Amino acid sequence: MLRSLKTYLLTPKVHATVRTPAQYRQRHDRSQQDVPHPFRLEELKGLDLYEISVAEIQQGLTEGLFTSVDYVELCLRRIHSVNPYLECIIEVNPDAVKIAVELDDERRQVGEVFGLLLL
Repeated sequence: MLRSLKTYLLTPKVHATVRTPAQYRQRHDRSQQDVPHPFRLEELKGLDLYEISVAEIQQGLTEGLFTSVDYVELCLRRIHSVNPYLECIIEVNPDAVKIAVELDDERRQVGEVFGLLLL
């Protein structure tokens, strides 16, 4: 059982394809069917982020489908819900949301952000 629990990582899997917002919504019902309930990734503003790629996260941020704050808050909720099972996160940056706000402000001013917030 422990081995199967470790397969459900806190971060999404990386793939090269980019999905449209409609495809994000379409895949949600079937994409996590085999994932035990405590490890299912919740939607973010109606978008299925299970198996999302870095390119898709950048696209979602650029197109305004979600903000850095939205994504960081989702990640923090995920850490708090999954970490009791996996016990793999020792500490979370207490300034994570503040940093995300700054990145959202920078994105509005400059039009792009040079990287993503990762665990």
